[in-house]
Amino acid sequence: MKNLYKLLVLAAVAFGGACEDDKTENTDLAPVASVKTGAATVDETEVTLEGSFRYEGTEPVSVGFRYAPTQTGLLTAEIIPAEPVGDEAFLLKISDVPNGEYYYQAVAEVEEQLFAGKTGWFKVDFSATPEVTTEPADISAAGITLKGTYKFDSKKIPIQLGFLYATTREEVETAEFKPAEVDGNTFSLELGGTTNDTYYYQAVAVVQDTQFRGEVRSIRLVDLMADGAANCFIVPEAGWYGFETKKPDGSVVTGAKAAWVWATEKQILSDIRYENGRIVFKATGDPGNETIALTDGDGKIQWSWHIWVTERPQDQTFEGTTMLDRNIGATSADANLAASLGCYFQWGRKDPFVGANVVQTADAYESKAFDCIGPGERVWTARYVFNSDLVKGFTHVGKTMDEATSIADPCTYYGAYNSGGWSGSNAKIGDFWGGVSGSKANYDPCPAGYRVPTDDELATYIMGLMKAGGASVSNPTAGGYGKVIVYNGTTYNFPGSGLRAWSALLRYPGRVTFLWSSTISATEKKAQRFYDFRDARAADAICQGMAVRCIKIK
Repeated sequence: MKNLYKLLVLAAVAFGGACEDDKTENTDLAPVASVKTGAATVDETEVTLEGSFRYEGTEPVSVGFRYAPTQTGLLTAEIIPAEPVGDEAFLLKISDVPNGEYYYQAVAEVEEQLFAGKTGWFKVDFSATPEVTTEPADISAAGITLKGTYKFDSKKIPIQLGFLYATTREEVETAEFKPAEVDGNTFSLELGGTTNDTYYYQAVAVVQDTQFRGEVRSIRLVDLMADGAANCFIVPEAGWYGFETKKPDGSVVTGAKAAWVWATEKQILSDIRYENGRIVFKATGDPGNETIALTDGDGKIQWSWHIWVTERPQDQTFEGTTMLDRNIGATSADANLAASLGCYFQWGRKDPFVGANVVQTADAYESKAFDCIGPGERVWTARYVFNSDLVKGFTHVGKTMDEATSIADPCTYYGAYNSGGWSGSNAKIGDFWGGVSGSKANYDPCPAGYRVPTDDELATYIMGLMKAGGASVSNPTAGGYGKVIVYNGTTYNFPGSGLRAWSALLRYPGRVTFLWSSTISATEKKAQRFYDFRDARAADAICQGMAVRCIKIK
């Protein structure tokens, strides 16, 4: 910033209770006058020093003040004449005193004799430089609203607030200043426009013809469907996002209103709304997971989408097959952290269930399903919040579901011992995750461009890495039986994700690795899964909840 102005002041009080008595600096003559140093007051533009004197003679008396940053400096400081304000009182107003601490004295001169009052002190600590912050803009049906905040010490110096904006970052520097509406310490500017417009903008304060600027921000609505329709969208940073309400096959889902369903720890999405066939929301950028639903006029869920807020997952390729570097819902790729375990999915369902908050190596089951606050001996479920107007939180129901109930009740875990899960036969549900057709199916839980791997794809990728020449294979240092594989300079993390049993109780989080494949089993009510880094293929009950690692579609 240019031309930073520093004017005056903070607050000051003259003092001198421990200072020397009034005196004359000429000891040849006895003092004939006495001087008192009064208060120093400071406002933002000037310092006012007060003093008084007594003199019973008839000779002229000159009065003034001297001030300096040190007490010793007072002896050589210039004496500045003061204005009389009464028979024996006088004061001095000084402008443009630099910030700092100062000592001062009232002085009087009679017939070349100098009399000084006690030493006082004042402090100048004022800046006419405002602090300006460019805040995230808002997007609404009416258009874009730019926002800013400011802090300014002065109550007297005029300040003008507004914005510079343009369609490119480079053009902001020379853009025309646009005044804003001010409300307290915030100010805003309505641009209108559409949610497809992109702007770069900068909050600005103008003081004494000088501009003070905040950072340059961009405002645009990120189209989450740039890579295609999906049931899961990755959001890597704060901002505004939108997607058309479509299923992975492109068929349109209609409704009346959009609302959040559940979120990990706290809501990380806001301003959720449904307009023109699209759901729009604002993300804080805090890592976690949240689900958004489109409902009809009666509040019944028509479809729901998983918003996965995490740093952009990396593609990891081995022998021509590419997978993401973490499980769906994981906010870390470090197998030592509970954040790497991800969410759990009942086989064939598109909606995630909340994950675990612990990497443990001993106990088998948590004490109570979906218990994230206790009391309980083993509370392993990660904390979550839910929209009580839409769902009752995560619950377990000991019966089967059909497609309609799975859509309408995304937080209900359907499971019964040796049955449960889907009510249909394996032949009916076999392609719910595309395991038969090898395509991205409508219930696929992966982001656009990815799908759930088949049994062969999953086992070949992981076991191939395990056996690759030169590969280093170890367990996570935090314990458990996951695997950290280093091959050709790339680290592949496969945490001990554990699972949710048919009862929805967490089992072995951080201890044993379970990953669903898209392949249905030959045995009814079972599907193939990867288990504990073993070559042997195995199946498990479809009502179990396991982690999913996505494969890139070729």
